[in-house]
Amino acid sequence: MQSVQIPPFFVVIFMLFTCPVLADSVMSQDEIQSSLNSCEDFAHRGDFTQALSFCNRVIEAEPNLDFAYNVRGLVYKLKGDFDQAISDFKKAVQMNSMNAGAYIGLGDSYFEKNKLNEAIENFTLAIKIVNPEQSSLYAARGTAYSLNGDFDKAITDFNKAIETDPGFIGAYPGRAVSFFEKQDYEKAWNDIHKIQELGGPINPEFLIELKRASGREQENNRKKMSTAQQREKKSDFYSTNIYL
Repeated sequence: MQSVQIPPFFVVIFMLFTCPVLADSVMSQDEIQSSLNSCEDFAHRGDFTQALSFCNRVIEAEPNLDFAYNVRGLVYKLKGDFDQAISDFKKAVQMNSMNAGAYIGLGDSYFEKNKLNEAIENFTLAIKIVNPEQSSLYAARGTAYSLNGDFDKAITDFNKAIETDPGFIGAYPGRAVSFFEKQDYEKAWNDIHKIQELGGPINPEFLIELKRASGREQENNRKKMSTAQQREKKSDFYSTNIYL
């Protein structure tokens, strides 16, 4: 059973908690910030060579800035080089064990490599640090739990995400899938209806599977057949009585 894809929210939440604290620097704070901003801009445009050149410039000048490794790790992650991303995020947390952004980056990178236990571990570390609580982090860990087959823990995390922000649409698809896997189809349908109410996309393959498993496909077929039969009867009535 394929999971509903959750919309990507890790980059946004990652950047929220990449917070620079500068000591004495070879580069000025403005130069560092400008270079890292350029690094991010080029990365999001897909020009990873230019992006890395700006990040490397900062790291060569200021090798002890943990948040510079956060940004370069993000570039590698966007590039799809998850091993290099993990290496940079690990350097960041070695320098600063309270670097929530680096733990989020590690969680996301391990998630992309399908190393779900490591992803869960790092999302958990980020959750412990981040204040106030972030729905997206609970949804991220919930997704990892769900894909790892731990549906009860997944549902607990999705519930927490929704409790923190009832309008956060990223929590409902994963919870629907977790309910589906537990054969709690009515609750899965409730989440599908909530996604529709919030205007979010629904995986059509998952919807077919849910209809089939919950018996609603047969119910829909019966309704369609009943409607067709009623139309046929009406047609017979009109054809019989039109000349009376």
